Amino acid sequence: MTRGTARQRKSPIVYLSVAWLVTLLMLGTFLWCAYDSYRRFTKTAERNLRIQELRGQIIYFDEVLTMSARMFALTADRSWESRYKQIEPQLEAAIREVLSSSIGAQTTRETDAANLALVALENRAFELTGQGQLDEAKALLFGQEYGAHKAIYSDGMDRLGRQLAEATRSAMEAERSRIYLQFAGGILVIGLLILGWMFVVRLANQGLEAQTRLNKIERDLDIAREIQSGLLPKDIPNTPGFEIEGWSKPADQTGGDYFDWMALPDGGTLITLADVSGHGIGPALIVAVCRAYMRAAAAGNGVALETSLSRVNELLQVDMPSGRFVTAAVGVLEPSLNEMSFVSAGQAPVFFYRAASRTVENWAADDLPLGIYSGLTFDGARKVRFEPGDVLVLTTDGFFEWANQAGEQFGIRRLEAFVGAHAHEPPSTFIQNLNADVVAHAAGSAQPDDLTIVLIKRRAQGQFVTPVRTRLSPSDQ
Repeated sequence: MTRGTARQRKSPIVYLSVAWLVTLLMLGTFLWCAYDSYRRFTKTAERNLRIQELRGQIIYFDEVLTMSARMFALTADRSWESRYKQIEPQLEAAIREVLSSSIGAQTTRETDAANLALVALENRAFELTGQGQLDEAKALLFGQEYGAHKAIYSDGMDRLGRQLAEATRSAMEAERSRIYLQFAGGILVIGLLILGWMFVVRLANQGLEAQTRLNKIERDLDIAREIQSGLLPKDIPNTPGFEIEGWSKPADQTGGDYFDWMALPDGGTLITLADVSGHGIGPALIVAVCRAYMRAAAAGNGVALETSLSRVNELLQVDMPSGRFVTAAVGVLEPSLNEMSFVSAGQAPVFFYRAASRTVENWAADDLPLGIYSGLTFDGARKVRFEPGDVLVLTTDGFFEWANQAGEQFGIRRLEAFVGAHAHEPPSTFIQNLNADVVAHAAGSAQPDDLTIVLIKRRAQGQFVTPVRTRLSPSDQ
């Protein structure tokens, strides 16, 4: 064998080895670049998610501070001041963190000035409350100056949020472009096609698994909605001389509102409308608990309305998650006396239409919401006398807080005017017309909160109404 022959036999091995080395080097380089792009994209996405989380925390903390300051001014309970001081540094920390990750976005001078003004007003209110000047403290926190600064601050933080979202979107788009360039270069490596297909198959499998889980969640939510809908009363209560109607439409599959009525042993009828803060599956669970507590507390013979509400408050206060509460309007109707004992625990406004004078009264809440703190008592239920044609209208805030695309809410004044103009209608017609008016005002904007309403109307003299034994149909909801 000559040396030339040996060299010829070695050449293919050398070329193949070089080809494998070059291929492995190119593949390794591509994989490293792809990994680096993935790492940077993931970091950008995580930063975006963190900013969105911080935005939600800022909104929540800001509302908690406002509520704590106002509740302290209303109740002089030092726990609200403690809660304010506990939450305030958390809000400041969240703002600092979001600005440190803001990619150049900053708050405006007007926003900072409004924030300082709000803090000054709240601290001044604390001083006044500590001095026993509750009316002055409430005037500060519920006044126009506080509301104006609150609006400027909220608008500024919303504008900052949009700037952050745009900045992070641009950063993610840049990372996406870089990834696309890496894939364009990677087509030179044949082995990358195999890896790419494996990656696609893996993603597809993950997508199918995620879709399966999502479908299961949707089915579970549908079942939860059916169960919650089943808790609403099916029949109109037996209240001679009165027409009673209730209707509820959740903003999500499940809601945080409910209405209920129950015949009592002494012949009266317990009527309830309640609204758990928030909406969704969490408040829906609290709704079921609240309904059960209310029925159990009032079931005994001769139990006073105030006593029942106090019992419910004590039970809810133990079970209620932090930051949650329940506003409720509860009454016991005595058809034989044409009277109702009525208490509003944080539920307002309540409208009462007097047919004789054709006027609408707007009642404020009688006491604080349920579940805020233990020891809440409800002294002296309101005695409501129904004359022929009089109507009591109970609604949750979903009706008057639904805003159109321009941000204009339906509003309490518009709702009060509607009551005066339509109180003569049958309750079911009243509800359908009110819902139609609110939807028309919203002009296509998404329903932000649950809608629930209960009407109690004493029939006019000589009026005959064919008894209806079922509430509004699901198609009306």
